[in-house]
Amino acid sequence: IKREGDDLVLRLKPTHDIAAALGRMKQPHQHLVGFALETNDETAHAQDKLRRKNLDFIVLNSLRDAGAGFRHDTNKVTIISENDIKEYPLKSKAEVAKDIVDELVAKVSSQRTTVKVAIEREQRLLAGSAERSNFNEVNGQKTKHLVDSSTVDC
Repeated sequence: IKREGDDLVLRLKPTHDIAAALGRMKQPHQHLVGFALETNDETAHAQDKLRRKNLDFIVLNSLRDAGAGFRHDTNKVTIISENDIKEYPLKSKAEVAKDIVDELVAKVSSQRTTVKVAIEREQRLLAGSAERSNFNEVNGQKTKHLVDSSTVDC
């Protein structure tokens, strides 16, 4: 680089928004976590990203507190989901990572419980229907129908 004058200008070209692309193709059994570092209106901007990018939750990093963010072994984050905002105190980055994983595990566990309850309810409905019409007449003969129950693990 030839030095001409006191200032060098570096022009950056925006890349594709990978998180938004993943959010558009996310399947019901998949979970997507995003990260944000905002300089003003932190929570509002993070909530906007959460919705626009179809994230399950977003980890908002703080630079407002001493000891948080870059050049420190500690951080202070807020985990924001569609229905909840959890603010965490300043802690080691290893503890922050554990909090993020715990939040993801809770989300996956909650989904598994919801799916399991829905499957069990459907099985009860099918079983009740089968008990009421356990025998059907086909071509003049009575036939018995069995209900197959299965489980789904997400």
